[in-house]
Amino acid sequence: MIDCVSIPTSHHLTGNPVREQQRLRHAEVIKRLGWHDVYEINDLEFDHYDTLATEYFVSRDEAGRVVGVIRSNPTTIPYMLEECFPF
Repeated sequence: MIDCVSIPTSHHLTGNPVREQQRLRHAEVIKRLGWHDVYEINDLEFDHYDTLATEYFVSRDEAGRVVGVIRSNPTTIPYMLEECFPF
């Protein structure tokens, strides 16, 4: 199942999908890939693109565990593709 969720709407869904996708990102980006200079706290990974305007497409398995995520930001505010990958 894939849910579209944001910080303001996450209370409508079971569990806390925003927190759980940040936990998954921490496991993948920091622990598995070994990225440094990434914001982390309490086994959660986040950056300045995680805003109230961010929408997360969160994929869960049959047990409800978050297994994938992609985020989307409006292009009227700073976003990763523009700032980090301008080419």
